[in-house]
Order: sequence, then C-alpha cells, then structure tokens
Amino acid sequence: MVPFVLLLFIPTHSIQLITKEEGLELYEDMILGRAFEDMCAQMYYREKMFGLVHLYNGQEAVSTGFIKLLKREDSVVSTYRDHVHALSKGVPARAVMSELFGKTTGCCRGQGGSMHMFSREHSLLGGFSFIGERIPVATGAAFTSKYRREVLKRQIVIM
Repeated sequence: MVPFVLLLFIPTHSIQLITKEEGLELYEDMILGRAFEDMCAQMYYREKMFGLVHLYNGQEAVSTGFIKLLKREDSVVSTYRDHVHALSKGVPARAVMSELFGKTTGCCRGQGGSMHMFSREHSLLGGFSFIGERIPVATGAAFTSKYRREVLKRQIVIM
C-alpha cells in the first residue's frame, strides 16, 4: 500500500515561519477550543444547559488561525457558533461557560446564552444568529476603526 502524501505548493514569498513558542500557543488555543466544545456537548446532552447550543467541533483551526493574527484592539463579529471565537479572542473560559449556563458571572451576565457572546474588553462584538445580521455590525465597526484612525488621528483604545 502506498502511503498518502500531501504536497502543498506555496510560492516562497508567501511563507511565513512561526517560532516554536507561537506554534505552541496556536496549538494550545485549538486544544482549549476542542476541549471546551466537548464539555459543552456533554453538558448539553445531559440537559444541564438551556436553549440551543451550536458546537464548533472540528473548526478550531479556523478560529485560531484568523483571530490570533489580529491585534488586541481588532474587533471580531461572529456567527452563532461563537464560543471558540470568544476563547480565541481572550475571553476567559469560565466566563464563556458561565454564560452558557445562564449565570450572572457569564460574559453577558447570563443573558446572551450560546449564540450571543459579547465582550467589550476583548473587542468581541457578539455572535449573531441570523445570517445577514452581523454584516451591518461588522461594517459599522470597520468604519468606526478607520474613521478614528484616519480622520481623528486617534489610536484605538480598548476600554
């Protein structure tokens, strides 16, 4: 039997190497996302969580890959599968899990649930359950960022 080999041809000018420490940070973020979602699945199937829970299993590399490239002040607008996006953006796992259980210690004081994570401190502008709903929010965030930077000549400050 011939072993499967995947050859990926990328122009050399687009290859960006990462350090061992950066690679480990990315790996840890993906493992956190998977372990978190696995626990969410267990709790949901045991009927410990209320409402709907949309899991992100198998997509952790997407979240890690794009969010870890962002600067701290860069905003993220997410879909209804937003638990791992919140984790990758730096929202503490305890705050995200508390939100899923509807506790006041959650990142939205237990009012957002599974589909509506929000954290001003981490520039997570929320998860939105309807498909087109996030487009105006993301457009507004992008305009605000550009306006502050180019017109007002201000650096973005996270409060």
